[in-house]
Amino acid sequence: MLRVEINLKIDNDNYEEEVVKLLKIKSSDIKTISINKKSVDARRRDAIHYHYSIDIELESKLEDELLKNKKLKLNKVVKEEYQIPKNGSNKLENRPIIVGSGPAGLFAAYLLASKGFHPLVIDRGEEMTKRVKTVNTFLEKGTLNEESNVSFGEGGAGTFSDGKLKTMIRDKEHRGKKVFDIFIENGADSDILKEMERQKAKAEATKARTTDEKANLQKNIADLKKQRKELEEQGDKFKEVLGNIHREDYETVLSKLNVDFDPKGLLE
Repeated sequence: MLRVEINLKIDNDNYEEEVVKLLKIKSSDIKTISINKKSVDARRRDAIHYHYSIDIELESKLEDELLKNKKLKLNKVVKEEYQIPKNGSNKLENRPIIVGSGPAGLFAAYLLASKGFHPLVIDRGEEMTKRVKTVNTFLEKGTLNEESNVSFGEGGAGTFSDGKLKTMIRDKEHRGKKVFDIFIENGADSDILKEMERQKAKAEATKARTTDEKANLQKNIADLKKQRKELEEQGDKFKEVLGNIHREDYETVLSKLNVDFDPKGLLE
């Protein structure tokens, strides 16, 4: 698989056509093509455009030939795919049983089924349609079903959350992408993969920024400690200096300034 970097005008989203032109290949040469990353470059107001990072899979021989052309600035990348563990050698006497029909349980069942097993999924809560009605009853009337609620039932505890997904920036085995691939296979919009990559990039940037902010905070704390120590030392020096000044000197200075003040308080 090759990674291609291209720029397109805001009103042009036909990245496949542009990649074909750039690489001087045929559309029929393409096995797979997908957006790895997409970002807006607005550094110049008169030339705002999208920057695409495109992953394209061709015949290995053709990929090797294209890589020789340094002007194209192509990179060889490994296809990011979750590798399903191989089947064991021992025959199962019974169907595999999965306890819990949350995301983990459902996807475990999906993968087992795809490998020819016949998993049985059990859950203490209700299936989705009934569960939604039960939860709505709880929200409207406060009647709690202890067996089926926002925590228990098909879909898991996250079903009634705000929808945030883990960014999976440390997902070295590409489980997150596998989940999205399954969604797409079952009718979801392929744009969810682009959104996943955008969120992943954002999370990585946030992580780096947070690291910098933490370092700056630690430096500020160290500086404050140093300043506090210096002020305390200066305070001791001030006390020492004030203690060596005769009180009549205070009175003389204050009288010249027409200040009605008792200097004795300065040394208390």
